[in-house]
Amino acid sequence: MQYRADTIGATLTIERANRKGTNCPLSSSNSHDMKKITVLLADDHIVVREGLRMLVETEGDIEVVGEAKTGREAVDMTLQLHPNVVVMDIAMPLLNGLQATRQILRIAPATKVLILSAHADPEYVEQVVLLGASGVSD
Repeated sequence: MQYRADTIGATLTIERANRKGTNCPLSSSNSHDMKKITVLLADDHIVVREGLRMLVETEGDIEVVGEAKTGREAVDMTLQLHPNVVVMDIAMPLLNGLQATRQILRIAPATKVLILSAHADPEYVEQVVLLGASGVSD
């Protein structure tokens, strides 16, 4: 939660009330100053991209700024759009997700990459971690 607050330029406060749970409001000195987390979706299946877009955009502080169908497009769009996060499929045409991740992290080291994969193979996970991706989800 703190990373998310930092990314949008907000202050996170944790308020605990006995037997009433915990409240974690985000605040900014000026609500117009709060930046959205920008996301680039990279998957060769349009249904997956559309589904991810619908899920991500339910969050008020996250904005999908682009969609890439290939690894090459993901690299090019990262250069153009400077997203905070790239959600990347491993198996994509023209440049696979691992190769695209390697290039993205080289040209835009501040961008976080989250790898999506149906591969439960530990070797894939190890490769992704060694590349410097911020996370893997299957």
